Amino acid sequence: MQRNESRPFHLQRRFVSESELEQFTGISRKTWQKNRRFHRGPGYYKIHGSVRYDLEEVLAWIKTLAVTDASDAPEPARGGTVL
Repeated sequence: MQRNESRPFHLQRRFVSESELEQFTGISRKTWQKNRRFHRGPGYYKIHGSVRYDLEEVLAWIKTLAVTDASDAPEPARGGTVL
């Protein structure tokens, strides 16, 4: 079967494990598991019995967490500063 040269080549989706997400984001595996349990965070997939996340979906979800208004930013603890 020949590839249709008029169609652009699309990269395949990259599915990653919780361990890979932990390395990539710095968010612990336990947090990913807790988010999944309480239906928070990005969607996930069960592939051959293993939990996997679509990396593009995770990145899109992370972007939704951006604070764009100073009124949304956490307030400093009494006597402390927010970094």
